Amino acid sequence: MNQKEFDNWVADYFATFPQSSTWLAKSPDPPRTLERWFIALKKIPLICAATVTDRMAKGELPVVEAYEREKTALIIRRHAWDIQNRHEQAKETADSRAEAEKHRDDPEYFPAGAMFMKSKELWAEANKRFDKPYQRNKFVRDGLNTEYEKLTGNRGEL
Repeated sequence: MNQKEFDNWVADYFATFPQSSTWLAKSPDPPRTLERWFIALKKIPLICAATVTDRMAKGELPVVEAYEREKTALIIRRHAWDIQNRHEQAKETADSRAEAEKHRDDPEYFPAGAMFMKSKELWAEANKRFDKPYQRNKFVRDGLNTEYEKLTGNRGEL
């Protein structure tokens, strides 16, 4: 965040937690403390720092206790990084799921899915053809071994 965003965030933070503002006013050098907070938080997106403040106010994150106020910027930064990382991981997961869904029936992309689909087909066919369980099992096992060999080029034995 830039200096103007930081100033807006600090104003919101102090409005939300006025005891922190009182603590800062009594500190030996308030402008220098705010300067250090800015240095600690400048790589944090404003939305993440604001989210931390909101979540603290709602009781979803622990507030900065009186004995920790000198660590305020570090605590906010840690929570903000956690929020940003979770957001990025959720986006990556969604992207991965979307990519997998596009290739769901592509055996080169998702061979386990191809084996599962083949297994369903083989069981349906085995249940139509055979009365005895051992015959059905052998039919499915042989079919899956053949499918595995087609997919991988290796002879497997199930």
